[in-house]
Amino acid sequence: MAPSRGRCWNTPLGHAIIQHIVKAKIPGWKDGLFGWQLIIVAWILDGEEALVVTTTGDGKSALFMVPIIVLLEVAANPAAYPGFVNHKKPVGIVISPTKGLSANMVSHLPQFVELIPAASDLATQITELSGHGVQGLSCTSETLTEARKSGRNLGEEIRWPIVCIDPEHLTEKQWERITDSELFHENLAFICVDEAHLIDNWGDEFHPAFRHIGPFIRGRLLQHIAVFAMTATLQPGPPTRSICRSLGFQKDMFHLVRRSNERRNIQFLLSPLTHGLGCDTFPDLLRAPSIVRPSSSAGMSTFTSCGYSLRVDSSSGGLIRDEPDCQVVVVTVTFGQGFDIRVLLDSLMLGVPKTVAQTLQQAGRVVRDQTSNGRAVVFVQSTAYKSAEKYLAQDPARRAKAKQNNKSLTTMNNEKVLMLTAKECLIAFFNKMFGNTGNTVLLNCIEGRQCLPCSNCLPRFIGPLNFPPSPYPPDAPPLAPFPSTDFPPAVIAAVPKKTRKLTKAMRVSTESELRLFRERVHKTERDRVSHGYTPASSYLPNPSITAILNHFLTISTVETLTTVTPKWKYRDEHGPALIELIKGLQTTFELEFEAARLQKNAVNRTKAKAKHQICRMKKCQGKRRISTRQTHLGR
Repeated sequence: MAPSRGRCWNTPLGHAIIQHIVKAKIPGWKDGLFGWQLIIVAWILDGEEALVVTTTGDGKSALFMVPIIVLLEVAANPAAYPGFVNHKKPVGIVISPTKGLSANMVSHLPQFVELIPAASDLATQITELSGHGVQGLSCTSETLTEARKSGRNLGEEIRWPIVCIDPEHLTEKQWERITDSELFHENLAFICVDEAHLIDNWGDEFHPAFRHIGPFIRGRLLQHIAVFAMTATLQPGPPTRSICRSLGFQKDMFHLVRRSNERRNIQFLLSPLTHGLGCDTFPDLLRAPSIVRPSSSAGMSTFTSCGYSLRVDSSSGGLIRDEPDCQVVVVTVTFGQGFDIRVLLDSLMLGVPKTVAQTLQQAGRVVRDQTSNGRAVVFVQSTAYKSAEKYLAQDPARRAKAKQNNKSLTTMNNEKVLMLTAKECLIAFFNKMFGNTGNTVLLNCIEGRQCLPCSNCLPRFIGPLNFPPSPYPPDAPPLAPFPSTDFPPAVIAAVPKKTRKLTKAMRVSTESELRLFRERVHKTERDRVSHGYTPASSYLPNPSITAILNHFLTISTVETLTTVTPKWKYRDEHGPALIELIKGLQTTFELEFEAARLQKNAVNRTKAKAKHQICRMKKCQGKRRISTRQTHLGR
């Protein structure tokens, strides 16, 4: 049975109580909530619905943390708050895109309050807030399985005031049993959908499980429960209507809060990528603590092969979050959703994300400390610029068909194309696109007095660019500088113009053999390293494979292999085996070349013979015509 609604929180008295509890329970929040946060928190406590759009780092997390803090205080001291709704064991559900983000959210809870004693440990996947009271459960298949094996009923226990779950688990039987619990229904205060823009961006392609959120909320939960969604990037118009439709927000029945998503302490830059994603060096990257987001799996594989592939477990998140020496974090697009690390200053995107919304989401994951400045740099491949120009040149009525027939256009959309081809201010372009309001939102960086101009306005900017260092413990030793990586230029043996080259079919089969060889090296070497998570591609990188293919028929010894692949570090141990493989293929190809030569010669002889016969026939026909003409003249 649902608790009585009681007094309304969205009143002067309710606001005063919320601010009093926040100031008393959250260290460092001496001024309480911001005005916009206070109103939304009151709506949530009153069981109302809201869609909140505001920039990254603006304090959206407080919208699901503060209501629980308030309800826990009311439950602990009901006599001090007469008339207000009292959940005996208040709980809130936060639906996040991935279980990695769920764990990240739970890990941020300790900074808030000290309210109730720490609970017992369920598994390493469950992050407990020992000594801080507000406890969180990252509800994944691992935690559900562990609970089932131990015979525990999480729905009846209600030990975790905040439960973070990803969309894939909403339809699982065990989660259905939890949400069927009467005790769970009695104490559920709200359900929050974080990164709600993904419902529109990825609903049809990458994240089909997001389609289950709306039916879950409207089909399994009681009507008195507050439902709200949060995002930093949601365009007005069709995208907003799509999300409202999916979540069941009805006109005049929910609050739409749209604040500016502009980040004035982040410089946004579009920069041409001078090296392809398959290269083993990245001279374009800034030398500062950064998040690096390759836009493709190939880029991710290549980039991680230059360093280490981080083991994603309960310890790695803490390492990234708490390690002061952390300077570079390489993440996928999925992991980058909601990934917030204060010490990181720059977001470097290798390749253009699928949408402008994704671009701004990834850009906003750095410089969480508003006193610092940072950069968001999109390294754009030349092919992306060409595809954007080709997309613009197409007749709008024919673009859909053109995208089907041209692979390079499949990742293009109107907003992304306009961003890549824009000549005016990029910040003004984003402000217009997302409906931001203010006196300067449509002005360029120079007219709007931006301290950090975008790449389009930078040539006209006069003044210093200030990028203070990120917060760092004063007693900590200085960061080690990035090591110099001035490699000597690779000396590649010149290929004579008339030297035979592999045919297309030979090249394909050879590349397949080289990749199989790489797997064998990987299996041999992976047990020799402590972590075992170095990607297979690092054992014979793609650039090395390409170099071998380009000079395949000239490689005969380990020394010539050294000339072709000077940076391959496994050459001393595995070079002889690779030479043996190459020589075996060369022998096979020599036979194929010889067979092809003989066949070509036979064809040429046949053609020459046929040509000779044609010439003889023409010559004989000519003689007959002359003889016939002479006969006629003699008569």
